[in-house]
Amino acid sequence: MQLLQNAELRFIWYELMNDRARTLALRSLALVLAGSLMLITAPYGISVFIDGIATGVPAAMLTGGLIYGQLKVLDIGLGYSRMQTRERFFQEEFWFLPQAISRLSFARPLAWLSGQSSDIDGGGIESLRDKVWNVIGSYLYTIIPALGQTAFGLGACYYAHPLIGVLATTLVLIELSLARMNNRFIHKNMRWVIDIFKRADRRRSEWWHNLDHVKCHGIETKLLGYIHDEVQAGLLGDDAVWRVYYTRWIAIRRVICLLFAIAVFGTTGYLVWTEVVSGASGVLVFFAFERVQSVLFDLSDQQR
Repeated sequence: MQLLQNAELRFIWYELMNDRARTLALRSLALVLAGSLMLITAPYGISVFIDGIATGVPAAMLTGGLIYGQLKVLDIGLGYSRMQTRERFFQEEFWFLPQAISRLSFARPLAWLSGQSSDIDGGGIESLRDKVWNVIGSYLYTIIPALGQTAFGLGACYYAHPLIGVLATTLVLIELSLARMNNRFIHKNMRWVIDIFKRADRRRSEWWHNLDHVKCHGIETKLLGYIHDEVQAGLLGDDAVWRVYYTRWIAIRRVICLLFAIAVFGTTGYLVWTEVVSGASGVLVFFAFERVQSVLFDLSDQQR
């Protein structure tokens, strides 16, 4: 529930969900985290099987195959339950969310609703609903499962050897720290850009809804010039943040991941070679750390 310290998430959780939706959301969360665990643990069966092949031990091959098969069967069951719960959750929110947003909108003073700065008109309500859908879907079914996979992947690295776990944990902490730094920069420097785009969207919406007035006054060319000119400063700001700043930092973060991958796999190879770590554990590290890197890349894409 640490995520609910965020004000926007608290608003969604307590104001835009009813008790049944919250229960289904928690159940979905538990199931998606269990599915994330399966993604990390199922390859362990493969690693035991490969170790059995390498050492010529049929019992290890059989054990690895059984572990993998049982975990995959369990994953199928979890996937079925996850999809059932997800559909129940979205069905619950499908009818409750519009009511909750409408209730909050109806509670606004009429003078505030009629003000020029108000976004809570019909389009604003629809926009809020769509944004909430996106936030709920992203957190429940993308961001939280990804963080779960990272935690389980780190656990697998520690299981293989504490030194490997420390190396993998260091990478995750560096990556998350850099992501937070990037987020702070983006939020600060995109505010005025977003304001420009919002104003432009409102003005275009007004013109599109009053096309008869536009044509009667013959100002089509003039308005097309406005549509072009009023977003140019915003586009320059957007370019500076996303194309220049963000892509540069993503490249830096990828290089850091590569250096840590070399360190983790090199250390694992040495420990397997010196027989400190079993071959099965070495294969497990490969699968787990690759998953951790993949998750970190996916989370960086969520920033955009």
